[in-house]
Amino acid sequence: MKKFYLFTLAVLLALPAGIQAQEFATGALHVVLGTYGRVRVSAPDVSVRQVDRLSFLLAKSRTEVFDYQEDAEGIAAPATVTPATWGNHEINVGIDNSYSNRPPVVSAVVSAYGWTDAAYTISKFAVTNNGTEAFDAIPGFEMIPINEGTYGNETLVYDAANSLFYSYKGASYVGFKSLSHPLTSVKLFDWYDAFYTDTLFYDYMTTGTFTDSVVTGGDGGVAVAGAAAVPFPAGATLNMYIAIAFGQTKADMLEQMSDAVAAYNALVGVKEEMTAANTFALQQNYPNPFNPSTRISFYLEESAETSLRIYDVLGNEVAVLVNGQMEKGYHEAEFDASKLSSGMYVYRLVSGQNVAVKKMSLLK
Repeated sequence: MKKFYLFTLAVLLALPAGIQAQEFATGALHVVLGTYGRVRVSAPDVSVRQVDRLSFLLAKSRTEVFDYQEDAEGIAAPATVTPATWGNHEINVGIDNSYSNRPPVVSAVVSAYGWTDAAYTISKFAVTNNGTEAFDAIPGFEMIPINEGTYGNETLVYDAANSLFYSYKGASYVGFKSLSHPLTSVKLFDWYDAFYTDTLFYDYMTTGTFTDSVVTGGDGGVAVAGAAAVPFPAGATLNMYIAIAFGQTKADMLEQMSDAVAAYNALVGVKEEMTAANTFALQQNYPNPFNPSTRISFYLEESAETSLRIYDVLGNEVAVLVNGQMEKGYHEAEFDASKLSSGMYVYRLVSGQNVAVKKMSLLK
């Protein structure tokens, strides 16, 4: 089939170019991020692929749509971020539209995040308008399933009650949910070799309807989703977050998706709340209790010499996460306690004349 041929040809042509992908395993999920911004998922381990490709779409008009197949070019090699800025695993890659040099003129940093033992992953598509004019951008994404490691004969379903769609076959349920931009259109259909044109992508992204379900044939299916248009000034960056969750039953998948939504809300909700308040603040670490790492967020009302230090219950300093001049605004720090014993720890933030202290629990 053609998509297998295209994938094989792309690999052969790219072999001399260096790093072609980065990956991580959570213990329940395996995620691979390719050179051109493709997110691929296997579960419960690397031996069984479940998602062949998740990739973002951005439409400017019916003849100007950025997509993976026709436009994407790698501009920064896939990389692993250590420590992760969110969750326990992070990989990213930089892409733009230079393969086609057709509008819209955009670049993007595609990131995938994972959490230890979690059967979900969250992808962030940070898309920048590199053109000279503002336009109304329609964000969306494209997904090709490969449930249980083989193309074809899966069922694609839109679940209105949970604002997501999923693909299933046998004991493989994979859900997809836009966390940042509510979807206004979802088109589910049988794969065919000419669907990746700007006009078709645009039409599928803007139908204003949701396909209830489709039972796919031997070549498998495709999902194309779109959200409402948003203003996109020149030089601005649009952040789109997509969650993928896996389960052996629909109930298992929905439970994992609920955890993904909670992780996203914890990240975005705290940041928005602290930024709106515009005052010095130290948040409770997340998750808490934790093992082995946790994230600490704080807000500085002015630029100042700042330190964030960790102490055990006896007052011994066990880690220094921040120590130096920091700018006003929202910040996050990762605390890796993999070499420490279980117990209560204290973290202390000092910035200028401001001091805040909180407790956290490490459970191993």
